[in-house]
Amino acid sequence: MKNNNEKKDKKILIGALGVAAVIAAGSTFAWFTSSDEVTNRLTASADYGVSISESFTPPTEWLPGQEIKKEVAAVNTGNIAAYVRLDLKHALQGTQAGDGVAYSSSVATTGLTPLTANEIKTLEAGGYLAYTDAEDVPTGAVTATPTAKGLYIYRRQITDGLAYSGYYCDGADNYYGLVTTKLDNGDITVDAVLTPTMQQLLQATQTMASFRQSAA
Repeated sequence: MKNNNEKKDKKILIGALGVAAVIAAGSTFAWFTSSDEVTNRLTASADYGVSISESFTPPTEWLPGQEIKKEVAAVNTGNIAAYVRLDLKHALQGTQAGDGVAYSSSVATTGLTPLTANEIKTLEAGGYLAYTDAEDVPTGAVTATPTAKGLYIYRRQITDGLAYSGYYCDGADNYYGLVTTKLDNGDITVDAVLTPTMQQLLQATQTMASFRQSAA
């Protein structure tokens, strides 16, 4: 009788241990697979933004000593303070105007040699043409007869003592010559247009690309 009770107690104990083991295993499995979600409540409300505002109306004609108003400002388009540094850069170049030289029949306009394509590109890009004393410029067959307003440039043999390398026509039968000068290295370059006023000088520069002719 005692043995039967002991066997029954052992069965109950084994059964209880089995149930405990199953519960433990289930709890362990649930611990490894549990998950949760958390919403990130942090947000960045700062918005950086800067733009340039400019108030400027360029004049049709620039005059010597003329004051032109140009207002430039930085505008903060964001929602926080911004540190702005403005840097003014320009490509202005001072030019000294010479005395007006009237075009006349004494300025030879025959036997001119047209510019090459590369020379034309150099002038249109704002560059200079330079020749040496020894460079031979062959006599051409072109006669300069300007009829339109603009800047006319041609090649000429410098050693012939001819000062003119071109001229500016203002469209009203007034012509102003371009002279050649020697550089420090001995080369010869074409000077600026010798016009009575800086206004005409700037107009000549601006119209060169549109009205430039080799020598016609």
